[in-house]
Amino acid sequence: MKTVLFVCSANTCRSPMAEMIFDELIDEHPRLRGKVRSDSAGVLAFDGDDIMPLARDALLRIGVDGSKHRAKRVNKRLIEEASIILTMEAHHIDELKTLYPQCEDKTHTLKGYVEGVMGYPDDDCLYDVDDPYRRIDMYEEVASDIKEEINKLLILLEEEVEL
Repeated sequence: MKTVLFVCSANTCRSPMAEMIFDELIDEHPRLRGKVRSDSAGVLAFDGDDIMPLARDALLRIGVDGSKHRAKRVNKRLIEEASIILTMEAHHIDELKTLYPQCEDKTHTLKGYVEGVMGYPDDDCLYDVDDPYRRIDMYEEVASDIKEEINKLLILLEEEVEL
């Protein structure tokens, strides 16, 4: 089974949004069921932290329940199990490569990957998912942005996965 690992900083906003939106939208892609799964983690996460309330609320507004999410820090097992690692920002790629050099070939930004930009993008800000932390007005916009990228990702995965 292919595993997509979404990574951000604390695993309390963007990467859990991506994971939960992915899990919700995969039902619209029946050819992927049983072939692809998702997970999320943070490079600076504190294991067990709750999802940020504003992130949870933004997910609820698009019909996704994020209340059961608990943060986890990136670790060797998650890196090894991941078929592909999709970060929310380009600097997360650098952080992961420092911690786990073996992950370089399978690590990309989410936005870059769906646009065909592999690895660390030349224009890093162009392929970042904005961090809504402490910016109340941004959570819904970020959730919507992630949902759009996840829709593109699922279409790509349908083409990649052996059916």
